[in-house]
Amino acid sequence: MNFKYYNTERLILFIIALSIIVGSFVTFWVHPRVEKASESIKTVIIYTEVFSVPFFISIIFSIINSWGWKWCIFKWLIKVPDLSGRYTGRLVSSYMEEGKAVEKKCTLEIKQNASSIHISAYFGNLDSNIQTSNSFGISTEIIEEKNGFYTLYYNYNNETDGLNLNNEFDNHSGTARYKYFPDNKSLKGLYYNQKKNDGQIEVTFEQELLLGRL
Repeated sequence: MNFKYYNTERLILFIIALSIIVGSFVTFWVHPRVEKASESIKTVIIYTEVFSVPFFISIIFSIINSWGWKWCIFKWLIKVPDLSGRYTGRLVSSYMEEGKAVEKKCTLEIKQNASSIHISAYFGNLDSNIQTSNSFGISTEIIEEKNGFYTLYYNYNNETDGLNLNNEFDNHSGTARYKYFPDNKSLKGLYYNQKKNDGQIEVTFEQELLLGRL
């Protein structure tokens, strides 16, 4: 867990306030009850530092990192939008077949918490629901641009599914950039790959549930 997607000033104030609140809780509620415990239990508590201030703060931040960052009470701590979910749309490639640019169905699935984000992409033919390839992000970053909008940057590895005669979608690696539009929860951007092809991808939010496929 890291704090790169937290608002630094707010995080510092939150930690100070949390330390005071948790410290008071430990001093006036936990310690009196520990004093009434048996000597063996006291020894375990002291040795493991269970029920200490750092212990409770770690639990709170673990909850915030996993799902609490989506709650209204904690949203003010996080400086990036919640992009998690399943997005569907279309890819248009610079790769040509029979004089036409290759087009594919495209699904992006984003798994996000307060400290990290991961993207998986799935591609298939326009006239069927058969998946032809998929890609998994190696590294992903959300950056706030000067205009206040957010852009996703990520590197990926692409793998074909079964027999794929499209050279554009043979196994390869690449990089992609998506701009996020919050008004309609869509992502639009460009990708580049090691096969010297590029293209455009545009997808719109469909649902929160991730399916792991096209």
